[in-house]
Amino acid sequence: MGTLANSVQLASQSKRPGGRTRRLAGDEEDSVLAACQAPQFGAIVSLAIEPVLRRREILSTQL
Repeated sequence: MGTLANSVQLASQSKRPGGRTRRLAGDEEDSVLAACQAPQFGAIVSLAIEPVLRRREILSTQL
């Protein structure tokens, strides 16, 4: 009886997509916040700018 090859070992692993690396520069944050007309929307945008918060965390936050 011959040895069986493990087909899982032959499969290549898919690469995970890279994260976003762009950050706001200079006064871009002020410009974005100034464009927010509703105060609640400005608060949500402020939270979204922070890279540590994920979409799910922002949506679950009660303002």
